[in-house]
Amino acid sequence: MSSPEEQDPYAPPRDGVPGARPSPDAPAEQPRYGAAPHYVEPYGQSPGAGPGGPPASAPGPIDPGGRRALLFAVFGAVMSVVFFPIGIVLDVAALMLAFRARRRAARSGGTAPLSAPAVVIGGVGLAFASGLLAFTAFFFDEFRAYQSCMSGANTEVARQECNDEFRIDVENRLG
Repeated sequence: MSSPEEQDPYAPPRDGVPGARPSPDAPAEQPRYGAAPHYVEPYGQSPGAGPGGPPASAPGPIDPGGRRALLFAVFGAVMSVVFFPIGIVLDVAALMLAFRARRRAARSGGTAPLSAPAVVIGGVGLAFASGLLAFTAFFFDEFRAYQSCMSGANTEVARQECNDEFRIDVENRLG
């Protein structure tokens, strides 16, 4: 019969005994919690090119124009909803700044990191503000007649008549 310590699964581990569990202080085959994992090279990459390998060539200069363009694009998109003429101006400025930053970065071999999102946001804002401008220009006479009607409407019945008249004018305009 074996000793009670060998049969007890909750007994502390003993070093040097065959088949015994290793002690927590013994070196383990796998890294302990918090230790750095073993690094495996990605497929297709030569050994030594990853962490600890030779340093990669430094990227070119970073052009700050992309950040400015993104700032203009975000403000332009917001202003396109609030007051579209200012939104159009800011979005056009954002697109110009973004394309300039990309061109400067390409010439110097660097990058303009935020210029691509600035182009997308500026383009969407410009399209939205231009659509609002076209809508307003197309229905300008109807809006002006509606505003003059509403300025003289003192009762709820008069306001309803203005709304009905505006709806009829818009339907006639659309054909």
